[in-house]
Amino acid sequence: MWDEWEETWEDDETEYTYYTTTHPYEGKYSGFFLYTYYVNTYTNDGYWQAGPEQEGKFELTIKLDYIAKADGTVALYVTYARCDDPYFGCVMGCTLENTSASAAALPSERPANDMNPSQAGHGIAIEFPNGTVLATSNNAGDLSVLGYTNVAITLSNNLDLTISWFANDLNGSNQFPQGDWSDTRYPVITSASWKLVKSIY
Repeated sequence: MWDEWEETWEDDETEYTYYTTTHPYEGKYSGFFLYTYYVNTYTNDGYWQAGPEQEGKFELTIKLDYIAKADGTVALYVTYARCDDPYFGCVMGCTLENTSASAAALPSERPANDMNPSQAGHGIAIEFPNGTVLATSNNAGDLSVLGYTNVAITLSNNLDLTISWFANDLNGSNQFPQGDWSDTRYPVITSASWKLVKSIY
């Protein structure tokens, strides 16, 4: 049985209230993960050489399903993901297991910002079927949540962060971003930001 959620907001003249049996965080979110990196290469002279900084991004869509709420945190499963970067193996979309490996912990009170910071542990983690993992930074204050209603929610990183998400391969076979890497040639992420917006459809 779902809990009943009350949502209240107001414009310049009128206050609105409605009730729903679906938690406001539930639904589909889409957005972009941006990053910059350079390639570190070991030269024949015995030195490490940093290549020019490069930019990259990928688009991510996820679906969140409510689990429970306690102690200022709303727990949700990430039940579906689609990512256009082949590194994660879900270009066509993937159904995910209902486990803590693919889940979100979000603030029960919105907005989450510098005046009302997110708790330690708040963030999103996804384990893809191919063994890769994508996780947002989850220290206190790292997560930003905008929006008061159940259809106008934006999840993103705190703008003070330089690197706000991490991607790796649990099998240890490939570093992000995907490439021809080795012990003498590998990428170094220098910045990473993200934003996901809840779909109204």
